[in-house]
Amino acid sequence: MNKKLLKIVTFGLAFMMIANMIGFSNAVVETETQRSNAVESSVYIATETTVDMGVVLASADGIVDKYAVIIGISDYSAVNDLSYCDEDASDWYNYLAPLGYQITLLGDGTNEYPVPIDGLATEYNMKQAVADILAVADEDDIIVYATSGHGAHLQSGNGKEATYQEMICAWDYGVGENGEDGKLFDYEFAEMWAPAISNVFIFIDHCYAGGMDELFDNPNADCFYMTTTCTADGYGYDEFKFENGKWTYWYLEMGLVGEGFIDLHDCFVWAHDNYHWGNDRDEPMEFGVADFTL
Repeated sequence: MNKKLLKIVTFGLAFMMIANMIGFSNAVVETETQRSNAVESSVYIATETTVDMGVVLASADGIVDKYAVIIGISDYSAVNDLSYCDEDASDWYNYLAPLGYQITLLGDGTNEYPVPIDGLATEYNMKQAVADILAVADEDDIIVYATSGHGAHLQSGNGKEATYQEMICAWDYGVGENGEDGKLFDYEFAEMWAPAISNVFIFIDHCYAGGMDELFDNPNADCFYMTTTCTADGYGYDEFKFENGKWTYWYLEMGLVGEGFIDLHDCFVWAHDNYHWGNDRDEPMEFGVADFTL
């Protein structure tokens, strides 16, 4: 399945609905390997989330508990489907489970996962999975958040005046469930992680993933280490030969598993050197200091 660049422009909701019904989307650009991106040119008005993000912060207990939220969405509810995000999620599960992680895996409802699925990867479920972990994880604990799927950015203004907000596209992107719209924006992502006191590793294999770095403006930024497949305006790609997202393949399959890296930063350096990107926008990125191991 091709990874398509879905650019949503302001031609009107009615046209979009008709286009979807007859099997195409307006202003579609695609390549053989590019991960899909929904680019919106409308003005976004923030709404309050219905998820209760309040948590009870636990003090350190001297025991290292490990938690993971893994997300892989190949088949979306309302936008074009992807190819290997289910394989990405399954591979993360198979790597983390033997390390003792308590895993929540959110997918797309298909039967393509050889590992247990805990629910659909809606925006609501993504937020709630993190909130549930933050309610019990203390300072000794480790949390992994690994996600693979569509990425997008929202454009406001034009030309030199244009600004962008990046997002992770949930399974219900463009449709929404439980009071959400399926668009996990960068500022929502930061808010989602604001209560964290554990060591957190975040891995994002989505287009525009480098723009999800607002969480490093939080007071708890020292808790996090994050690596992304690209910059804030770049793309992720599929590795068709190996049936993985390209960054997942090089960082997880070849780095952590193949080379046996334990240090997350060392793995990034090795994978970065072996990953070949098309232009500077597509360069894998890292944020924060990795002073813990998985």
